[in-house]
Amino acid sequence: TEVVIHDNGSDDYNTLLTLNNLSQQGIKVVQRPKIASAAELNNIDETITAHFENWSEPQNYVVTDCDISVSPCEYNFLEVLDEMLNRFHSVGCIGPMLQIHDISKSNPIYNKILDLHIRQFWGKYPCFEALSDTLVAYQFALIDTTFALHRGGDRFARLKKGIRTYAPYEARHLDWYEEEQEDSYKETSNSSISHWGNQSFIEKVKGAPLPYDHFIRVKRMANQSLIVEKVLINDTSKS
Repeated sequence: TEVVIHDNGSDDYNTLLTLNNLSQQGIKVVQRPKIASAAELNNIDETITAHFENWSEPQNYVVTDCDISVSPCEYNFLEVLDEMLNRFHSVGCIGPMLQIHDISKSNPIYNKILDLHIRQFWGKYPCFEALSDTLVAYQFALIDTTFALHRGGDRFARLKKGIRTYAPYEARHLDWYEEEQEDSYKETSNSSISHWGNQSFIEKVKGAPLPYDHFIRVKRMANQSLIVEKVLINDTSKS
């Protein structure tokens, strides 16, 4: 894989230091001006187009926000996404579900996170597809700028029709974990673009009601089989 960083006008000292260090290591950093709305995230396509302009044939590519960790995924994660993308021609991208089972209830926006994501994703029963080496649980869903593999030659755009994969191919959204948050980002981020870690958004939604008492989760067992669990939120037991 080749990493290209598309930066939207960062001015935080530590961020600039990190970008400079990565650039010195040979990683390409494309520095763009600040953006004022989430719609401008579609400008990432300009960087992708420029990257492939001298290629004889564009390749599949990943776009991801910088606050997504794929550390929970098994080693063959990208190969699984690639095979899924080849099988499902009706979608433009394949990415991981963003896990919610390990978010601390002490998080002031715990209810808001679960409310939105159970409503959109974790309230659904998964589909299953047998690939060449494994069985994958998935659901059809729109994907914004969180981690996803896109089809080579297709333009990048937010909210593309896609597929999200369940465990063992799930990711962590680091803004949802208090130990991963930075105070400077809480105060300086734009809530209309990246709201989860933004202090004004936190103050606005903390204490919101949670209208769900469970969510649906997939687990891979030691024998490599997949099981579907109904996770009860209040007592964390399962059925």
